[in-house]
Amino acid sequence: MKKCFALGLVLYSIASVAQWENSANVLQNDAYHADPKGYLSQLDSSKTKSSLLIDRVPFDTLLLNVNGRERVTSVDYNDWYTMYSALKFANSDSSLLPPFKVLQLYSKSKYISEHVNVIAVFDCQFKRITQQALENGKLVPEKNKLNDIKADSSCYSTERALAATCFTSNFFGDALHFVFPSSLYFSNNVSDELISIDIDGGNGRGFQNVFINQEFTVNYENISSYIELIVKMVFKNRSSGQIENLYMRTSFYRQSDVNVPVLSAAPKSLGAENSVALKVSLEQYYPYLQYYQAPYPFILDPVVVSPQYTLQVSYLMAPKNNSTKLRRPFIMVDGFDPKDQRDYRETRHDEADSKLLPYERDHRGLFHYLNGDPSPWYHQNSDANFVADLRNYGYDIVFINFMYGDGDVNTNAELLRGFIKEVLNGVNFRDNQTEEMILVGPSMGGLITRIALTTMEQNREEHFVKS
Repeated sequence: MKKCFALGLVLYSIASVAQWENSANVLQNDAYHADPKGYLSQLDSSKTKSSLLIDRVPFDTLLLNVNGRERVTSVDYNDWYTMYSALKFANSDSSLLPPFKVLQLYSKSKYISEHVNVIAVFDCQFKRITQQALENGKLVPEKNKLNDIKADSSCYSTERALAATCFTSNFFGDALHFVFPSSLYFSNNVSDELISIDIDGGNGRGFQNVFINQEFTVNYENISSYIELIVKMVFKNRSSGQIENLYMRTSFYRQSDVNVPVLSAAPKSLGAENSVALKVSLEQYYPYLQYYQAPYPFILDPVVVSPQYTLQVSYLMAPKNNSTKLRRPFIMVDGFDPKDQRDYRETRHDEADSKLLPYERDHRGLFHYLNGDPSPWYHQNSDANFVADLRNYGYDIVFINFMYGDGDVNTNAELLRGFIKEVLNGVNFRDNQTEEMILVGPSMGGLITRIALTTMEQNREEHFVKS
């Protein structure tokens, strides 16, 4: 099986590291802390027999507790990011760098286009300076540098770190779809051959064998809970033929369909030239999505991107509405949302999430906002269940997410105006039994709806919105 070693350089923040760890205590000085790479710049890298010397960066002790054998600590998405960044920044070969943002883009695009969650794994061997090398004088600490007197390979220990992530801390649904892409398996391990991969999805049903680049499904009970997913990788040593099982654990929180309802199938309201065929037709995009080939050789699949100011539209139809039309439309328009972190299901936080205060870790999506679910800083009305009440009264709820949530207000308003005219009030959604719609928009969403409706009225266009 072909393996790729794709470790590279990204901006690495010392503030994101929970704890410094170095095998050599003498390195705990101000000069090293100020510039680790500069302090170690005099070392002969050929003696490490590796381009990856972890002492070049401040790294979290967690990196030493994921060796796949006797130390298999469970990590979450932000843990994985911290360790991955340290490994990339410690690598002297800057040509082997897929930026972490590219991995995020790939993961998000895979979910948008196919509703599949990718699992990424790094399996990296790296070197560390030993305390013995400092005590026997082979490496001599000076004021501004560590001097290489007569160091050899024995001055460096060899470590191995393995960890997996799913690029999110929150999942939604009782049936989750995953894939293990070969392009997101990063390894510099040349002595072992990967034989097989088994996944325990944390649903009480044990391991299932999975295949590289092939989608698999894990089914859960309808109870929201924290989940620990276990990845078992079976290796065969190329020289000795010895078989070894190594393990990785990653954790996330899963909300059941009972808590966040599965979206309704989107009616075919857009022309074929403007539509994207999703594996599960839960959302639509207005006007359309575009595909392009990512400019990174390790990404082999086409990646989905959205043209500027595209709408992502999610439908939650009333239980008794068996027609293909909207009957009592209730439209919710999203507010200010830089980086499009919020959609129907959740608000995602990027790798800087570890810097957020507890009350800033608000993972609610548009569903939760409309439903009246409590925020991290305001816990009243925890049983509002407004969405269930709306649907029981026969309302068909449409959630509109601006994929450029901090984009130009007038441009987004014009986009909303087009969507109301061409889609919501088009023949595929509206007939003589469709009521006037209720249109709400919190924060910037309210401003955008006012501009869109005012423009339609000035142009004498019927918007069918209740006054």
